[in-house]
Amino acid sequence: MKFRLEAPERMVSRLRELGCHPGPPVEEVSYLLDYPGGSLAATGRTLRVRRSGRRLLLTAKGPRADTPGAKDRREVEVEVGGDAEALLSLLAMAGLRPGLVYRRSRRTCRLEKATVCLDSMDFGTYMEIEAASPEDLSRACRLLGLDMDRGETASYPELMARYESGRDVP
Repeated sequence: MKFRLEAPERMVSRLRELGCHPGPPVEEVSYLLDYPGGSLAATGRTLRVRRSGRRLLLTAKGPRADTPGAKDRREVEVEVGGDAEALLSLLAMAGLRPGLVYRRSRRTCRLEKATVCLDSMDFGTYMEIEAASPEDLSRACRLLGLDMDRGETASYPELMARYESGRDVP
């Protein structure tokens, strides 16, 4: 679940009060891949190549499950060696092409059983909270004083598209 932060420094202070110290910012570049015609997106699946600092990750996500109040998707991620351009070239040989590229600066920490990420992007700053269960997600939100009903379940590409279309201007 994501929450737009109008005053990120206040949330960093709240995290520190809870004993949670976000790490240094890591610059990330994500490439969302699909076949011509968008057959992966049409089935709700995603294939992503992400450069995260010095790490290179290949991630596949399944369609969203019907989980009230949160985005729930099966995700498999592997760290791969080499460079992003070589991996993108390999995947292009299989017919996959980047359809969208986005960048963010991410700071991460653990809050009990949840992972909390502070993401700065061209279209705003967000806090993303990930947890293995709805109960752990709910608890993290309560500790941070966040109302889950005001959370955002859209993906960053969806939020970016809203912003670029003028439908979601901060």
